Amino acid sequence: MNKKEIIETLIASEENFIEKLSTTLQEYKKASDLDEDATMDRQEMSQANEAKDMQLRMQVQYDKATTDLEVLKSISQDIYDTVVAGSLIETENSFYFVGVSVHSVEVNGKTLYGISSDSPAFTEVFGKTKGDSITLGENKHKIIELA
Repeated sequence: MNKKEIIETLIASEENFIEKLSTTLQEYKKASDLDEDATMDRQEMSQANEAKDMQLRMQVQYDKATTDLEVLKSISQDIYDTVVAGSLIETENSFYFVGVSVHSVEVNGKTLYGISSDSPAFTEVFGKTKGDSITLGENKHKIIELA
C-alpha cells in the first residue's frame, strides 16, 4: 500500500469533482440571473428561482469539496500505528481514508472510501491498530494494513 500514491489519486479525483461542480455552478448562476429590464412571466420567474436555489446548494457542495481538497493536500505522509485523522486503512476488500469524506474511487482493485472526522464511523475506527476489527454500517472488516 503506497499512501502517497493513494492520496495523489484522491486529490486528482477531488480536483475533477470540483471542476465538474464549478461548471454546473456557473450554469445555474447564469440560469438564475434575471434581466431587470425584461418582462418575465411567472414560469420564467419560477425557473429562475429554482436555478438560484440549485446554485446555492451547489455552492455549499463546492465550498465543502474545496475545503476537503485543502485537507487532502495538507495530509502528512507519516505512517501511523493507530488510526487517527490522516490514516489510511486497508481491509480485505476496501481502503478507508480517515479524516475527510471524499467520493469513493478505485485504487489497486479496491474501492477507497473517505471517513469524515465528524462521522460516527470515525469514532468506530479511531485508535484501532493493524489486526483489529472494525464495523462500518452492517459490515465487519479486519484491518490488514495501516498507513
